[in-house]
Amino acid sequence: MGDIKEFTKFDMTIASKFVEKDMKKKAGDMSNEELETALRQLQLMFIERLPQNYSMFEILIGEVLVRKKIKCKVFRKEKWEEISWDFRNIEYLEKNKESVGRMNPGILYKPVDPQFPLIDYVFIEMQNEKKKICCIQVTFTKDHAKTYKTHQRAWKRLGLKDKDEIEIYVMCRPQFAKKYAGYKNKQFIKGSDREFEGVNYVAIKMIFDNPINYRDVTEAEI
Repeated sequence: MGDIKEFTKFDMTIASKFVEKDMKKKAGDMSNEELETALRQLQLMFIERLPQNYSMFEILIGEVLVRKKIKCKVFRKEKWEEISWDFRNIEYLEKNKESVGRMNPGILYKPVDPQFPLIDYVFIEMQNEKKKICCIQVTFTKDHAKTYKTHQRAWKRLGLKDKDEIEIYVMCRPQFAKKYAGYKNKQFIKGSDREFEGVNYVAIKMIFDNPINYRDVTEAEI
């Protein structure tokens, strides 16, 4: 058997657009039970070790959020509370066509560009007849801080300004939820004391009916 360290270099990023398109269709055709099983098994097989870009996992996450079949909890005001989003559909955004000006409430948007900075999903919420910009980051590591410039590159692609109000939900692995819940906004920005005055980070975790029994993962393994 080879060195386990070799396995940590394995990358599940989908290189072929044809394969990705086929996967999206298959995910859309899955029953709710098949979808949850696939998501759980993918986590058990890979997420304990690999910090790479999980295109497969992200496709399944989108289906789960749209169908509202797996509950989510967010950390607000010092406690976890259940949250329910009402997405009618998921739409994939072509490269350089990710501006929030093109987006409508009730739709979960996913940029198809694998190099899109900072965020994995975007959606619009209406609050007091005003649009609220919301983003979701899916992370598998203990530390997900990104640089100030990475934030700015994301805002530029989305057609936003540094002072715009944005809520960023950080969807993390269950064993890291408590850590992320204790973060201040500035701890999500690496190598800078500057903050974006309109940006608010919120920790989020998925709740399965039959929770996965994660083993403890040492810092050296991720």
